[in-house]
Parts: sequence; C-alpha cells; structure tokens
Amino acid sequence: MSDDELCEQDASEVKLIRKSAARAKAVRLGLGELMQSIEEGPFWIQYSADCGLMLL
Repeated sequence: MSDDELCEQDASEVKLIRKSAARAKAVRLGLGELMQSIEEGPFWIQYSADCGLMLL
C-alpha cells in the first residue's frame, strides 16, 4: 500500500502547502531534513496526523 493510499482515508485532515509544481516521489522526512529540503528547492508538502510529513 502506498503512502497516498494510506492517507486517502484521512484526506479531510490533510493540508497542502504549495511551494511549486515541481515533481518528486513521496519521501518521509524528519524535521531537519524537511527544513533543509525547503531551503534547497520548491515542492509540495503534505501533512496528515496519521501519515506524517511527506515530500511530494
């Protein structure tokens, strides 16, 4: 089961922050890695209570 499928059931809790339309595979990140990634380039951040932080 993919992260997208896992998050689908909790879609109402998911918040998207649009940084750009850049494409990337979903990758689970720690906060430090996330902040570094934000500085390095644009992407979408998806958050849900069950799925954690993912780089999309």
